[in-house]
Amino acid sequence: MSDPVIELDVGKIRGKSQVVDGVGIESYLKVPFAEPPVGGLRLEKPVPKSPWSETLDCLEFPKSAIPLVAPILFPFSEDCLYLNIFRPAEASAEPCPILFMVHGGGFEFGTGMRYGNLEENAKKFISTGIIMVAIQYRLAVLGFASDASDPSLNGNLGLFDQAEALNFVHRNANALNGDPNKITVYGCSAGGVSTSYLMLSPLTCDKIFAGISLSGSGLTAWANCELVKEKTAELAKELGMKEGETAKSVLKRAKVEDIIKATRRIGETYDNQNFTIFGPHLDGEFFPKDLPELIAEAPKKPYIMGCTHLESLLWTLLSISDISNTMAIPPQKQPNFGRSDLVALVDKLVKPDMVKQTSEAREEFVNFYDNQSDKKDNIYYMYQYTQLYADLQFNIPILLEIWLKNLAGWDVFAYQNDYINEKVFPDKCPIKVSYHGLDQRYLIQGHGFSQPEFFDDNDRKVEKFLVDSVVNFIKTGNPSTPTFDWPKTTVESPFQHIRITENPTLQHDFFANNLKFYGDLMTKYEYDFPRMIRMSTEEMEKQYHVKKLIQALKSVKKGKL
Repeated sequence: MSDPVIELDVGKIRGKSQVVDGVGIESYLKVPFAEPPVGGLRLEKPVPKSPWSETLDCLEFPKSAIPLVAPILFPFSEDCLYLNIFRPAEASAEPCPILFMVHGGGFEFGTGMRYGNLEENAKKFISTGIIMVAIQYRLAVLGFASDASDPSLNGNLGLFDQAEALNFVHRNANALNGDPNKITVYGCSAGGVSTSYLMLSPLTCDKIFAGISLSGSGLTAWANCELVKEKTAELAKELGMKEGETAKSVLKRAKVEDIIKATRRIGETYDNQNFTIFGPHLDGEFFPKDLPELIAEAPKKPYIMGCTHLESLLWTLLSISDISNTMAIPPQKQPNFGRSDLVALVDKLVKPDMVKQTSEAREEFVNFYDNQSDKKDNIYYMYQYTQLYADLQFNIPILLEIWLKNLAGWDVFAYQNDYINEKVFPDKCPIKVSYHGLDQRYLIQGHGFSQPEFFDDNDRKVEKFLVDSVVNFIKTGNPSTPTFDWPKTTVESPFQHIRITENPTLQHDFFANNLKFYGDLMTKYEYDFPRMIRMSTEEMEKQYHVKKLIQALKSVKKGKL
C-alpha cells in the first residue's frame, strides 16, 4: 500500500494509511498551518505558512506548545503550530463533515496528541465518514502574555493561532475531501471555552457549522484573565526588565527555561477559583464586545453544551498537578474536614475588594452551601467545598451561557454527565461521582491511552450513546438518534437537558437552586462572582436578563418546566 499524498494550497503532504480494526484510516501528523512562532515571530500573531516545494512527510506527532511550568507529561517546543489530520482511507462520493478539535489544559498546558488515538478515532468517527483534525496553539506566557502599555502585545495569541488553524482547515477542506460548510468545533475544558470563543468571534464564527463544548464556558474568571497584564508586567520585572525596555522585548530575548523558572517564582495560580494566570482576556479585537453581547449578535449555530456531576472534584480530591494545590484537600485533612473549612473557603473567595457588604455576602454563601442536607459530616463538607468551586468555575457559567444562547435563538442541546464507573477512582477517594473530563473519556481517547480493563457493559452503553449522538450532531446539527430523542432547549424549557447515565433521561432541574442563588446574589451585591468583575444592577440585567432568568427558575422549581 503506497503512502497517501494530499495536495494542499501550500504544498503536498505525505501521510500513512492503515487498516485499524477493519477500518481504513489515513493519518497526516505535524502538518504546519503557520510559520514557527520562534525568533522574531515569538509573541507575534501567527503568520500563514509559506508554500513548500517538496512533498512534506507528516508521520510523527509534533511536540506540544511551551506549558506554564515544567515538568509536564509530554515533550514540548516553541515550534508548535501544527495540526494532525485523520480521514477515511476510501474517498466518499460526498464531502465528509470535519471535526475540528481543540485540546484543553486551562490554556496553560496540553497537546494535540490528546486526540490522536488511531484505534479510537477509526472505530468511533472515521468509520462513519468523519474527518478529524486536532490542532495545537500557543499556551501560557507565549500564548497569552499582554501589556497594557504596548498595543503590539495585546494578548490572546493562542486564540489567534486557533483562528489561523481554522482558516487553514476551511481553506483546504476540499483538498481533504471535506465539506467546508460542515466544520464542527469540539473541545473539553479550555477546549470547550475555545469552542465557544471561536463561535462568537467575528474573525471565525462564519467558518463553523456547529460546536460541542464539554465543561467549558467563557463566562468564568479562569477563561477571562483580566489580570494577565499585571502578571505579564510582574514576570518581565522578574526576568530583569531594564529601564527603556518593554515586557515584550524582555520576553522575546529570554530563554524558555528562564521564563518557566520566573513563572514559578511569581506564582503559577491564584488563591481563588481562577486557576489560570496566563489566558484569554477581552482584547477589543478577537472579542470586539463583551461575551453576552457577542452571544446575542453572532450567527446562531447548533451547540451541545454541558457539565458533569461535580466538576471540581478533579482538583479538590483528585489533584492532578502542582498548579491545582490551592484547591486540593490534603489526605491528612480529610477525616476532620468540617464547617470551618467551608467558612474559610468562603472568606477566601468573597473579599472586601469585591463587595462592600463583605460579611453579609459571606454569610449568605455559607448559609446556602451549609444547608443542603441534614447529615453533616466530613464527606458532606468536602462535597459542599467542591460544589462551591464547581459552581463558580463551571456550573453557573455554563448555565448562564445556555440561558443567553437560548434567549438569542441558538439551537442548544444541553446535558449533564452523571455516569461513573467507581473503579476509575482510587480506593480511598471519599467522594465518587462524575467529575471534570470524565465524559470525554467515552468520546475520544488520547494517543497511547485506551479504555481501562474494568470497562464494562454500562460503560459501553454510555460510550455508544455519546458517540452516536455526537456523530449525528456533526452530520446534521442534531444529536437525536433513531433510538433517543434529544430535544433542544426552548424559551419554555430553557434548562431541559439529558442526564447521561447507562439509561439517559430527559431532565429539567439543572442546578436550578444554585443558579437562582447566584442570580439573586449577583444582582444584590452588583458583582459577577463567576467572572470576578464588578457590574451594576442595570448592567447585570442588560447582560444576563436576571429578572426573566429568576422567573424561569421559579417555574422549574414548581415543576412546570
